[in-house]
Amino acid sequence: MNRPAWLQRIDDTLSWLESGLIGGLTALAFLTGSSQVILRYVFNTGFAWSEGMFVLLTVAAMLAAGSRAARDDAHVRMDLLAQHAAPGPRKALQLTAHLLTLGLCVYFCVAGYTYVRFSFDMETIAPETGIAEWKTWLLIPLSMAAFSLRYAILLIDVWCDRPTAYKEVRE
Repeated sequence: MNRPAWLQRIDDTLSWLESGLIGGLTALAFLTGSSQVILRYVFNTGFAWSEGMFVLLTVAAMLAAGSRAARDDAHVRMDLLAQHAAPGPRKALQLTAHLLTLGLCVYFCVAGYTYVRFSFDMETIAPETGIAEWKTWLLIPLSMAAFSLRYAILLIDVWCDRPTAYKEVRE
């Protein structure tokens, strides 16, 4: 059974965004880290913001990669029972796991947004990068929104007995 067109469009758009973010942010992190090493060890200088920026770019890229792993249903998890269960109980275990994970991601999205609002109101600036902290913390609600979409799609796919990439790889 194929996905509805609207659901496939959401998945395709999110995949396009993830691919661009993973590639672009990883490349920027590599350039930032490499230039800092060259500046430090060749010219005995550097930028105070580069380490913080390197970490921020790397974390953002890995959050996008985590969303991609959730898309492929290939994320790290405890699924020993589901692997060895009969098809009926396996579906129930998968639905339960995806529903709980979706709930947790939505909670992190809301809590992250709450903290973004707090840091925005406090007008704090990260001393390492000079960036307003709310802009950095915005990674949490945005990435958790992407994770939430991914788990909602997985939940629908499992409910409708559509295969996930994880099943195709593992079985």
